[in-house]
Amino acid sequence: MIVSLLNVGMEVDPLALDPGATAWMLAASALVLLMTPGLAFFYGGLVRMKSVLNIMMMSFGAMGVVAVVWALWGYGLAFGPDTLSGFVGDPFANLGLSGLTSSIGGKASGLPDMVFIGFQATFAIITVALISGAVAERVRFGPWLLFAALWVTLVYAPIAHWVWGGGIFGATGIVGSKLSALDFAGGTVVHMNAGIAGLMLAMVLGKRLGFMKDPNIRPHNLPFVMLGAGLLWFGWFGFNAGSELAADATAGLAWTNTLLATSAALLGWLLIERIRDGHATS
Repeated sequence: MIVSLLNVGMEVDPLALDPGATAWMLAASALVLLMTPGLAFFYGGLVRMKSVLNIMMMSFGAMGVVAVVWALWGYGLAFGPDTLSGFVGDPFANLGLSGLTSSIGGKASGLPDMVFIGFQATFAIITVALISGAVAERVRFGPWLLFAALWVTLVYAPIAHWVWGGGIFGATGIVGSKLSALDFAGGTVVHMNAGIAGLMLAMVLGKRLGFMKDPNIRPHNLPFVMLGAGLLWFGWFGFNAGSELAADATAGLAWTNTLLATSAALLGWLLIERIRDGHATS
């Protein structure tokens, strides 16, 4: 009681380590990283047996390539000091994460900058991995790794800077000063970004051979699909609640919404199938 009374009216030093927030964000980062192996299972179960290792390796390959690119120059492009009138950050300001290993509070109060960097790296990884589902059975592994490195550099990092890194759509940006973007957990930077990229790649590469003609083009392992969906849902608690960058009431609200919205959607789909087909399926 005495301690709480003494703390009333005291300002929190944003440069002082917040152990609770740091512990939560480390856990949230691990949860988001788990989503990429989950996505590998999800996509792996949806393709034919002959393609399962290829599509799963595309997710795992994204983990390797994107993490290294992010550490070398990707983080600087996305969250470095603003340059080119809000288009990108400066990739040379913290090249290879120099000068950031012990700093605290640069991006969130009480949070070590390295924790923030790691959390954002997992977002970049899952965004690239999401695209792979749109090119299933049509891309070799080597070219995919090259695409992952180029896309996270030329597309993901600049758009992350526009919205989250203080760029043109940020509160002080050229556009954002009049109409700033609101993206709490990646609706634009992750989902629209990956969706548009997937659509463009699908249009360029065309359909799979035998698509809508060959009866053998069907998911080869539905338990893989359900396992992957479960891991994605589990990881999304870190994805959404962790986007608050703090262990507080807003994080709790995001966590609960992630549970209730997905549960309601699951029940809604089962009901629709029951009405449409007479029985619910996986």
